Amino acid sequence: MRFLSEGALIEGVVRVRRGGVMSTREGFRAGWAHWGVIFRIAVLYFAAVVASVALLVVPCVIALRAFGPLGAVLTGIPAAIIAVPWLVTLSLVQAFAMRIAVLEHRRALDAIHKARLFLHGRLIHGLKLMVAAFVGSLGIMLVGFAVIVPVVLLLAASAMVLPIWPLIIAGALVLVPVGCVLTAMLGTYRSSVWTIGYVTQVDA
Repeated sequence: MRFLSEGALIEGVVRVRRGGVMSTREGFRAGWAHWGVIFRIAVLYFAAVVASVALLVVPCVIALRAFGPLGAVLTGIPAAIIAVPWLVTLSLVQAFAMRIAVLEHRRALDAIHKARLFLHGRLIHGLKLMVAAFVGSLGIMLVGFAVIVPVVLLLAASAMVLPIWPLIIAGALVLVPVGCVLTAMLGTYRSSVWTIGYVTQVDA
């Protein structure tokens, strides 16, 4: 569902931005058409992250065993300096590759290759989108906490005078739907930020 929804959102955001509309049926159709390539891009991204972290961690482990904690620290600092921009770049390539795969009907490796080319000269733009996605997501989570925390506190206070199982059931009936709505809002917001950011550059 995660990848199906991503494909539907990418198509839907672009269509709405260009003055069109998308029905629920069309959204499911778009999601089913693209979930496979989005999944493959996600798997390749995950593999690249794991391989990158392993390549950076192994020298630190070797230095730790050979020279002790000081060797690990001296090796870990340059490894961290390399890791942060590299992992950020991988994340940007993944985000743009998913949009390219869906909107241009490309295969996973082809979309990743074009995303790397697209990112050249647009690194600052990608970082701005990353910040916008993070700040907006943080705002949504704060709103969610503002709704969830009073409910939790009320249930905790009620537990002192009421049976626990009815409170657990009542809490689940309230908090699970709220959690689902917040998750959907977060996913929709982040996907919209990246899609609009990509399309804005393509249409410019």
